[in-house]
Formats: sequence, structure tokens, C-alpha cells
Amino acid sequence: MVVETAGFNEKTFIDSTGAPHTDEMHALERMRRINPTQMEDVVAIHDPQYYAGDWQARFLYNLRNDVRLEDYVCGQPHRDLSSVAGVRRP
Repeated sequence: MVVETAGFNEKTFIDSTGAPHTDEMHALERMRRINPTQMEDVVAIHDPQYYAGDWQARFLYNLRNDVRLEDYVCGQPHRDLSSVAGVRRP
């Protein structure tokens, strides 16, 4: 599955460390099952106003029957990590 995302606002951040971005950021995620119990998610970030070049991150997820995934909208109050010690904000 490929997901391309644009239209970000500057109120969010890229990851749990608080990595900033501009409203020009685009993200391209390529998700695939690499074996019966693992999924790979490769995320490419393009933000020419903030970063000198594009960069990628790769995540591996193991199948777990004890976890329930729920959808959410980035920036919802219960997902806002800006008050957590150590999280950088622009």
C-alpha cells in the first residue's frame, strides 16, 4: 500500500522527538507485508523549506493479536506530546 500525504500545518511534528516541518512537507509511505508476521513501513519525507534533502525512516511491525489500532487526527489533544519533557518544538 502506498500513501501520499500533503496539506500539513505547522502545529504538528514529524515524530515523537518533536522534529519540526513546514506546511510544504510531503510524506510518502510504502507499506508491505514482508513475511506472515511482519509489516514494513518506509516513510520518505520531503520538506525543501526545512530540510536540506529528503530523508527516509523504516519501521518494522510485528503482528500482535493483543493490540487494537484506532484512527485519530494528528494534533488531537490526547495525542499532543508538546507538553512532554524532552519534546522539541519549533
